[in-house]
Amino acid sequence: MNLAKGGDDESAAGDERAATPVGRRRVPAVLVGSGLGAAACVPVAVSGLAGSGLLGADDEQPPPPRPRGPRPAAEFYAGPAAAAAATKVTVPTIVDTSNPVSHLLCRVTFGPTPQLPAEVSSTGIDRWLATQLDPEADLVWQAFPTAAMSARQVRGAVKEYSWDAMVAYAQATLARQLSVAQ
Repeated sequence: MNLAKGGDDESAAGDERAATPVGRRRVPAVLVGSGLGAAACVPVAVSGLAGSGLLGADDEQPPPPRPRGPRPAAEFYAGPAAAAAATKVTVPTIVDTSNPVSHLLCRVTFGPTPQLPAEVSSTGIDRWLATQLDPEADLVWQAFPTAAMSARQVRGAVKEYSWDAMVAYAQATLARQLSVAQ
């Protein structure tokens, strides 16, 4: 091969690169690449799987048949507290189930205040939850039009890099929390 200008052979940029020796930093990459390529070409039999071992079309097994006959009826409870009381614990848990009011308040509030456990105990878990989820409390959101918009609507209504939608959402959330607390 003639790499000089004006030679009889036409030289390409790839020829010049192929003529240079492989540097010490490229050696690991070349070895790993060639090793992975060689490993991909070798057929591997996987033990424990059905069929020929390569999970082709002949390896598919039909799904097990669905059970026939009547299914057990669903159980209905008067509310979340009744359902929780009827639930049997089948595995040991780290959750303290001896005080459901405390557990509820830790899960659904920002942390129980000193008065809150007494309030929940006096009104009952179901009624307290219904008060928190009262749809009438959502009426305060009407004062903040961007708070109820979808992401696409907000992008169309608010100029780019504006914080208006985020501030309105935070204010609407706080207003709803305050309306429930009253």
